[in-house]
Amino acid sequence: MQLPSLSPETFAQKLSDPTVALKFAYLNDLLLNSEYCLIEFMVRKGAWKWPIPPKPPGYDTGNKTIELGVILFLLNNTGYIADNDIRQYAQYLKGALGLPNSQLPVQAYAWIMNNVLIYDDGGVISGGKYDTYDQGWFAAFLNLIITDMHDAWYGFPQGSPAPIKLDFSVSNYTITLGMIGDWGTGDTTAKAVLRQLTTLNPNYLIHLGDTYYSGSPATGQWAGYYFHPGEEMENLVNMWPGTSTPRSFTLNSNHEMYTGGNGYFGEALKTTGPFSLQKGMSYFALQAGDWTVLGLDSGYYGSSFDAFMDGSIGGEFLDREQINWIAGLNLNPAKTIVLTHHTGFQYDASAFMKLWDQVNGALGADPYAWYWGHVHNGIVYASPLTLPGTDGNLQSTSTYARCLGHAALPYGEASALINNPSVEWMETDKQANGLMLNGFATLTFQLDGQLMVTGIRESFYHLGTSSPVFSKRIF
Repeated sequence: MQLPSLSPETFAQKLSDPTVALKFAYLNDLLLNSEYCLIEFMVRKGAWKWPIPPKPPGYDTGNKTIELGVILFLLNNTGYIADNDIRQYAQYLKGALGLPNSQLPVQAYAWIMNNVLIYDDGGVISGGKYDTYDQGWFAAFLNLIITDMHDAWYGFPQGSPAPIKLDFSVSNYTITLGMIGDWGTGDTTAKAVLRQLTTLNPNYLIHLGDTYYSGSPATGQWAGYYFHPGEEMENLVNMWPGTSTPRSFTLNSNHEMYTGGNGYFGEALKTTGPFSLQKGMSYFALQAGDWTVLGLDSGYYGSSFDAFMDGSIGGEFLDREQINWIAGLNLNPAKTIVLTHHTGFQYDASAFMKLWDQVNGALGADPYAWYWGHVHNGIVYASPLTLPGTDGNLQSTSTYARCLGHAALPYGEASALINNPSVEWMETDKQANGLMLNGFATLTFQLDGQLMVTGIRESFYHLGTSSPVFSKRIF
């Protein structure tokens, strides 16, 4: 159905405002580059059967993500959009913003929708449910346009949340955190992963972010402006196990920001919900004995310019609430474990990201360990690592870095991780359909009689196993 609060005609009228249109000047390059990223990949895989178009100007250094690879095609060929109502809005977008023509032939789009390629990071390049080119992601893209158009960003929470002291199991003096990333699909896989995790009876549950397709709100000022309303409630809050004592936390992400964080802040973080311990804050500090687990919001201060694909915890001079809060905690980085949605370095460990510099700067040094999602894979990186920094110079870290964005979305074997010396372990077990098994991780702190941490063990599990497929004592 049409959006209750935004008709296609009003959408078009709003886009025709030169001030609004100027906001979206970045789309030309982002969509052209992202499409060419897909074309390049298909050429490399031998799947491109058509003349190779010229590379867009500035492609090598410009923003791009293969996740947006077919957006420009759909805006130029709206007849291929399955949802009639979404098609009406899309028809206005290209003309109103003067977006370029697509270089993707109709035959190439049809081939992609009916075949499967596995991207370097394990992403499934196809058109199935939750695959990279499932048209639900096109609706999420339109939601981001609508958010930007109306400046419908939920206000970043103000305050300095006090550290939360975690309870331990009195029988063995342990604290176990159950962690899942990129889990919010609402499907049978997500249910099975969470059910298996809860059978291990962790003391606390933590979601590292991403509710799909765009964490849309069910209620509030902006609910009537978005496609697929109510995702944050349906695919996260209502599916989360309820307990009389709240013991859960959830992080912000790029997908929640596509709808301005309105579902995440306005619904998931409600004081009466399963994540009420956060008291409406998107960042938190958990005390496990003499160690701290730092959950950070890497989504809010990302940018529409790259579809919030790169994480940020704030600016160099402005938007420093979270950064100043971290610095004010006066933590010992050697006893600090960081949790974010976004990655601290590239998925293939080829270079550090800006987010790494920000966390290091706020803490005063690299954290002892860092767990993130965002990349849909289960990965344990080697330690120590030496990678190019954001300034191009090599820098080393001893941080135990891990990715656990493999809780629900389909993913395949990542070619960029196979035999990669920077990877200690990656998920290698497959389902019957050839895709990889989804899973989760736990982190267990062993305390002594003085409630000091004497050991920390991480364990990775996948569906169907009662024992970990990878386990390591990291302290």
